[in-house]
Amino acid sequence: MSTYGLNLLRSIYRNKHAYLFLLPLIALLGVFSYYPIVMALKMSFYQWKGGNEAIFIGLDNFVALFKDATFYKSLTNALWFILFDCTIGVLMPLFIAELLFHLKSARLQYVFRTLFVITITVPSVILILVWVFLYNPVVGGMNVIVELFGISPQLWLGGSDTALFSVIFSGFPFINPIFLLVVFAALQAIPRSLIEASVMEGCGAWRRILSIDIPMIMGQLKLIFILGILHGMQAFYKPLIMTNGGPGNETLVPGLYMFQSGFSHNDFGYASTIGFVMLIMMLALTFASNKLIKSDGD
Repeated sequence: MSTYGLNLLRSIYRNKHAYLFLLPLIALLGVFSYYPIVMALKMSFYQWKGGNEAIFIGLDNFVALFKDATFYKSLTNALWFILFDCTIGVLMPLFIAELLFHLKSARLQYVFRTLFVITITVPSVILILVWVFLYNPVVGGMNVIVELFGISPQLWLGGSDTALFSVIFSGFPFINPIFLLVVFAALQAIPRSLIEASVMEGCGAWRRILSIDIPMIMGQLKLIFILGILHGMQAFYKPLIMTNGGPGNETLVPGLYMFQSGFSHNDFGYASTIGFVMLIMMLALTFASNKLIKSDGD
């Protein structure tokens, strides 16, 4: 056994009591996280209609998936979700956190922070249904608003040109309360002496944000960026509730396509293939984005 292996075994033995406390967590992760991954990989090699006996078909599901135009359409739609989550989804929490951080009154900071964070208590489904009502072409308020600017009424969720961006825009104002708290906490961790020194040197607000704030909280911004990729790739409940992937496949995303393949078309083998390929793609995207934005000092 190599020296590294021996050192690892010695370390585990020295900290055996700590590892014993971790065993229940590891067991739960194995049952509820890793076991489904293994089963999804296994079932992707089978044709399985749920109640019938699974029939081994080898790589046929993978071959069919990589020839499936509907799957590629769903990936294209997912890329739009990822684009919004990784740009506006990062910039808006940063913008609001900077405004809160530079408020002189601690009381006002607390009040506005609470107002933003309290929105997390509202179930997402309720917010989505509100947007569905706003997009209603007959009684919704969105057409009333656009008519004020001279734009003709739209079939927001029913038009092939507007459906996808209407679903994405339903996240307005794109401020994730958790991301906001992460960025705000990172800003508070910046040494006060550094900020005071920049003020004494005559550094303006924008220069301070670009030269001090953003570099000091880059780790948190990277985390939000990567989570944005994962969130966009896993988009599911908005398209399901608002359009069910329609009109046609204009708002279909991989997660919804997997759901429809399994529970609407009763093809659980194909659904497992979609799920496993999504997992591989998310791992690849996370690894690539982490390497891309990795700073020299990390």
